[in-house]
Amino acid sequence: MNRFLSTVPFDLYELALFHLVVKHRSFTKAAEIAGLTQSAITRQMQGVENSLGIQLLERTTRNVRVTPAGEFLYHEAARLLGDVDQSLNHLTQEFAGARKEIRVDVSRTIGLAYLPGFFHANLRRLPQLGYRVTCQPSDEISKAKTRMEWLKKQNWLLIEERSNTGQQLRAWMKRLGWRIEPTMQLDNFDLIINLVSLGMGISFVPIRALALYNQKQKLIRVPLPTRFSRELVVVIRKHRKLPVHIEQFIANVLF
Repeated sequence: MNRFLSTVPFDLYELALFHLVVKHRSFTKAAEIAGLTQSAITRQMQGVENSLGIQLLERTTRNVRVTPAGEFLYHEAARLLGDVDQSLNHLTQEFAGARKEIRVDVSRTIGLAYLPGFFHANLRRLPQLGYRVTCQPSDEISKAKTRMEWLKKQNWLLIEERSNTGQQLRAWMKRLGWRIEPTMQLDNFDLIINLVSLGMGISFVPIRALALYNQKQKLIRVPLPTRFSRELVVVIRKHRKLPVHIEQFIANVLF
């Protein structure tokens, strides 16, 4: 542990600064958000690159270009920083008395008459909860860019491409513009499900195939904006149980 701490190339603060630079493709904008000077944030990024021995950013007079290594670290940073933020929120809500809060994205095309259905029962039964509601175009909500990009970078276990289901599945992915090279191809959905539960990757499997795995707590279904005609779902390894207040909110939605 001492050796790790003495050689770690960056800390969470520097990782957050790097994420800002890549997100906005600008040292100036990132510095403005972080409350730093441009030269200070530039030195921070140079320090990270020197410590890693890897070029992450290509600086030009007009913008910032990201190297393949930088893109990889950017997506990993989003996941890591998101996990830290979630853990801190959970910590303050559970042990520091902070008010529990639920964040909800609502399509701008939803009529006002529909909104009470999402909140009425919950406000009555759990009045102590707070809500942060934002309105976005429905395509932005359904696209879930971050999730989709994350899915594309996972280790995929797919049904054998020579099978009928495998051929149709790959045709469907091609129509969506998904270029997925599976880590493994298997001819058995039960084997795929068991490997996913062991953390080997993620996969599309028939809903019916999950009927025998209801007790497996390491599996979770992830919804997609476009469904395969054979009603397949994505399963990933489940890392943690949903907080009780979120489970209650889902149960109280009227629609």
